[in-house]
Amino acid sequence: MGTLQQIRKISPYVFGIFAVLLVAFFTIGDPTVIDGLREATGGSVSQVITEVNGERITYVDYETRVRDEIENLKRQQQGQEVADDPQLRQRVWDQMVEEILLKQEMEKIGIKITDEQIKEQMLDNPPEYITKMFSDSAGNFMRDVYLELITKPENYVNYMGADPSKIPIEEREAGINNFRKDIMNIEKYLRESLARQELQSVVTSGVATLSNEFTKLKYTEENASADVKFIAVTTRDVPQDAIQVKKEEIEKFYNENKHLFKQKNQRRLKYVAMPLMPSAEDSSKFNRRVNNILDDLEAVDTDEARDSVFDIKLSEYGGTNHDYTMVQDLDPNVYSYLAVLGNRKIAGPIQRADGIYFYRIDDRRVGESEVVKASHILLKSGPELNDDSLKTEASKILKSAKDNKEPFAILATKHSQDNGSASKGGDLGYFKKGMMVPEFEEAAFSAKVGDIVGPIKTQFGYHIIYVEDKRNEDIKYSEIKLSPTMSTATKTKLFRDAVSIQKQVQEGVPFDTVVARLKLTPQQSPFFEKGKAVLGSNYLAAISYDANLGDVLEPLELNRYGVVLAVLSDVKETGFKTLEDARTEISQRLGRRKQLDMAKARIEEIYKKVTSFGSISAAAAQDTELSALVKELPGYKPSGTIPGVGNDAGFAPKVMELPENKVNEPFRGEIGYYILEISNRVMPSKEKLASELTAYKSQLSQQSKGAIFYQWFQNVKEKAKIDDNRSQFYKEY
Repeated sequence: MGTLQQIRKISPYVFGIFAVLLVAFFTIGDPTVIDGLREATGGSVSQVITEVNGERITYVDYETRVRDEIENLKRQQQGQEVADDPQLRQRVWDQMVEEILLKQEMEKIGIKITDEQIKEQMLDNPPEYITKMFSDSAGNFMRDVYLELITKPENYVNYMGADPSKIPIEEREAGINNFRKDIMNIEKYLRESLARQELQSVVTSGVATLSNEFTKLKYTEENASADVKFIAVTTRDVPQDAIQVKKEEIEKFYNENKHLFKQKNQRRLKYVAMPLMPSAEDSSKFNRRVNNILDDLEAVDTDEARDSVFDIKLSEYGGTNHDYTMVQDLDPNVYSYLAVLGNRKIAGPIQRADGIYFYRIDDRRVGESEVVKASHILLKSGPELNDDSLKTEASKILKSAKDNKEPFAILATKHSQDNGSASKGGDLGYFKKGMMVPEFEEAAFSAKVGDIVGPIKTQFGYHIIYVEDKRNEDIKYSEIKLSPTMSTATKTKLFRDAVSIQKQVQEGVPFDTVVARLKLTPQQSPFFEKGKAVLGSNYLAAISYDANLGDVLEPLELNRYGVVLAVLSDVKETGFKTLEDARTEISQRLGRRKQLDMAKARIEEIYKKVTSFGSISAAAAQDTELSALVKELPGYKPSGTIPGVGNDAGFAPKVMELPENKVNEPFRGEIGYYILEISNRVMPSKEKLASELTAYKSQLSQQSKGAIFYQWFQNVKEKAKIDDNRSQFYKEY
């Protein structure tokens, strides 16, 4: 691919990725149109929605960032609409708060990134994600093009995919301005990234260096394997009704360990939710609309007349005209109907999850490029896999596919190692040239519809490809969508009922009594802390902390709940949990101990029987009861999960350290007791260990420092004074 073509390919949305990078950088939390502006003194421009250790985030700054985020995402998604929703707004708010916290910590330490550092990074040592964007099809970094555009952004017009003199001046200026903005985003990202690296270096400077012995141990654990036969008795195997935790035991444990039961300030709500559902009258109106279209279409005899009726209904019901769209860009569910329709033909009513649809094909034309619909089976290659044996295995699967012994989709589900498509029978959908690696693309486009070809070698492994369809057309179509909607009158009634409940409770009638009269069932929310959403709403949580115990809150419309009316029913202050609040937790903890004690007694009985046979295999062969307990893990690679048992971090280390070819004494894990018999343990060679240890140690060190930095920042955030006033401006955020 030539330089110009490559730049065209990545423009104009190439730098939209930096919006995501910035969010990923600033959102260090655990790896997630102005509405309801309320009266307040002063103009919105100067109003403060949040203070972080005294540093302000103003309404206008926040709204500007939200708009910038939406625009960046639009560009990244090539012009698709981006919803201004609470999730996006929460992400932007988190980002702004964490930016301030990081900046404050950097100022305390004295970290400052100079313009010279940014210039050097941009011009002399651009990060890999930039060089990849400016690389040709062979992976060669096009430094000259990169430097030209970075130093002379106005030259971007030469890479907008057309003769610059023929591009409208408004489009030309918008493209150049957006490109300049992208460069500024890159510079900002680099500045913050370098600053964070220095901050992380300072924070983790006191961390002890990982020893070679520890590194070798971790490397060995991750790169070893063994055949394991074992018997497990876990807490799940102990009858629950056999466990009795006495009241006195709970009270004794609480009195001796009260310090373990700290709690933060928490709130809980009692609420009723009235779902936003169409009434019987609303549903009747919907059915009349569907029948109106259907009856009028069936009342005429000719295609021309039906076409005219459809145009009238399209206007009457706010239908949509879709311009020429490439097949691969169509919703597959929609295309399944359009594919069989002739020009100006109509399909419907069609029931889909979100409503009833009518479709009409307005026109078809020869597309700019052919598209192929294919499925594949992938056998992945790897440094430790023999290429010839992999190809032989792929050839066997190809023969089965061609012999039609099993449907291709079943074979793909069984054999394909492409996790993204295997569960869908290998289906890759429609794709055009340039979307797949060259070898795969050449085979798919050269084959005929119905052909199964392969094995095709690519950088990923060996592919068997089934070509299901080929298209070379764009489709222009129209649709009418009808959905059962709730009328304003129905929603108004729900709010009127909620306000009625609110007034009666405010006048002294118990909440439960009022809602019982309306045949509603009150529910309890979980306890929640300040700054945490309840029932999916940050606003509801915020006003709960402004209320007093027993206060009834304003009715709200909440996603997934409908109209909600809540009463502040419980308040827990910062301190220690009461015995009653901790009782269930203590009972579970003590019950678990007793379960483990019973599991220990059971495993010791089993161990005596197994040792009398000499091995687990012999015991399983000669004792039916023991046979049912034995599990086998051939080629087990250490991990925190035991297949067929569950998560237990204590299992894998024992597999690596206990003697081989003997019945080892029972040991305790996190969820139970185990008897192991280990054989064929394969450890990484000394040569491999020596060659990879340095890189592995560096990787392990970075992971360790990253975890320490993450925890440090969580502590910074926890101690920060963050005054969140968004509930004064928005009801959804």
